[in-house]
Amino acid sequence: MPAIKAREKSEDVRNLIGFSDYQWRQFMKFTKDEAERLIRNEEGVSTWIDVDDIGKDKVLNYVNKELDKKKIPHITLEVLRWRMPKAMGELRKLNATSSRAESSQQQSQLQASDDPATHKRTEYYDPAREDTGSGDGLGTS
Repeated sequence: MPAIKAREKSEDVRNLIGFSDYQWRQFMKFTKDEAERLIRNEEGVSTWIDVDDIGKDKVLNYVNKELDKKKIPHITLEVLRWRMPKAMGELRKLNATSSRAESSQQQSQLQASDDPATHKRTEYYDPAREDTGSGDGLGTS
């Protein structure tokens, strides 16, 4: 198998390893799941470079085990080296985008709660209640 370059297109890699469309989608799902797990659970890991050799071997074994369950041929570490930086990068971008959106939404809510125009008045003026009984209707004594 020829070397896989980092900028190789998905379709080219899929053809190179001989996966059908179904097999490719399963492979992509398993690697995305592992990328999520690494970013969420492994301290100090946010890129594929952060994963040590033992961790990379564990990911390869996990993905191949999942592929086995679906009767899909195994992948090599070279294929994983092509895929995981992309999967982890996509997740970082997605997380950054959702974090910015949440932050922006929270700021909007805080600004709205500080705006006196958005507060509803809970008590209404009642002239009879305000009248102190002086008879002039002005509420003065």
